[in-house]
Amino acid sequence: MTISVKPDPLPQLMTYQEVLDWLGVSKSTFARWTREGKVPPGIKLGRHVFFRQDELLAWLESRKVSQPAPSSGPYDEWR
Repeated sequence: MTISVKPDPLPQLMTYQEVLDWLGVSKSTFARWTREGKVPPGIKLGRHVFFRQDELLAWLESRKVSQPAPSSGPYDEWR
């Protein structure tokens, strides 16, 4: 009896432009974040840079902020 184990699937790779569109940020903003080490590193294959979607999702998840508790100020209805 032979037991075969399936290898883990390759992670989904996203192009630079796909990441920009997905995040809705400008090229200059994402380039700055990259230089500052704020985003997961890219993977260079030939002349192209790709980003792992699972790493970007984990990065986004780590950026969550908790919602402030509703205040009872006089201007709350304007929000």
